Amino acid sequence: MKKKFFWKDKSGRGFTNNSMNLDDLLKLENDTDWNGDELHEWAENADEGDKWEDAANEITCTHG
Repeated sequence: MKKKFFWKDKSGRGFTNNSMNLDDLLKLENDTDWNGDELHEWAENADEGDKWEDAANEITCTHG
């Protein structure tokens, strides 16, 4: 099964997208989270339920 991700925009615009796959996520800018983990590396290694977040984004792996 392909990985799927749920993206929640925390900037106040209220945008969410529950149809992202790994390829979609890798097209986003490669930001780092609070711990310095890069989004792209996290996404490639994420398991179901894992969460990545920074000041503007919250991304959860919904299918590993």
